[in-house]
Amino acid sequence: MRYFLFLAALIISVAHSGPSVGWSADDPQSSHPKPDSAQPKTKCVPPAKAAVPPLAFSPEVEAEAMALVRPNLLELAQVLEPLKTANPPEYRKAITELAAEARTLTALRARNPARSDLALEAWKARTRVELIAAQLAGAPSPEGESRLRAAIEARVDVEIRRHRFEVGQQEAAIVKVRENLKRVEANRDRAKVALDRAEKDRNARVEARFRALLPKKVSPTATKPVPRSSMFTIPTPTPTPTPSDDAETMPSLKAPIEGETR
Repeated sequence: MRYFLFLAALIISVAHSGPSVGWSADDPQSSHPKPDSAQPKTKCVPPAKAAVPPLAFSPEVEAEAMALVRPNLLELAQVLEPLKTANPPEYRKAITELAAEARTLTALRARNPARSDLALEAWKARTRVELIAAQLAGAPSPEGESRLRAAIEARVDVEIRRHRFEVGQQEAAIVKVRENLKRVEANRDRAKVALDRAEKDRNARVEARFRALLPKKVSPTATKPVPRSSMFTIPTPTPTPTPSDDAETMPSLKAPIEGETR
C-alpha cells in the first residue's frame, strides 16, 4: 500500500512540475532520484499480507476496490484516477490490494459488525497518513506537515478505540469462560455424587442376587421330629430326695413322728 501511494503522489507532483505523464519510477533515465532512493523502504510488505496470494486484476476486482475507496476515502480515488493512465501496472497492483482489503472487511462485517466498523476507520486513518506522507515527500510544505500531524493523531485515536474494544471483547470472553468453568465444576460434583450412588446401588443389587443364589439355612429345631401323641413320650423320672445334714430340714422330718407318739 505504501509503495503504490508513494508512486501515485510522486506522479501527481511530477506531472504538475513539467515531465510527461508517462514517466515511470522504474525508468533509469529519469532525472528524479527520489523514487529510486525511497523504493527499498517502500517495498517492505508485512509477512501476513505477503502470505496471501494477490488477486488477479479484472473489472470485477476493480469495482470492488472502487466501492471501498469512493465512499470512504475520496482523496485516494483522486490519486488513483491519474495513476490509471500514468502507470497501469502500479494501478492494477493498487486495485488488487484494495480489493483484497475490501473482501477482508466484508468477511469481518459478517462475523462482527462492530469490529468491522473500527477496522474500516483504522484503514481510512492509516491510508490517509500514508497518502499525505507520500504527497508531502513529493512536495514538502508546512500545510502538508500540519495535515500529516493531524492525520497521525487521528490514526492513534482510532487505534486506541480499537484496543479498548478488543479489551472489552476479551473481558466479556473471560467472564463467559469463568461461567462455563463454574458450570463444569458443578456438573463434575453432581456427576461424582451420582456415580457414588450408582456404585452403592450396584453393589447392593449384586449382593442381593448373590444371597438369592445361596441355599437357605435350616434351623436345628426343624430337624427334630415332633411327637404326635403322648404315648410315645418317655416319662422323665422324678428325683428322690436325699437325706441332708442341713439343720433347717431335720426338724420338719421329725415333727410327724413326735406327733404320733403323743
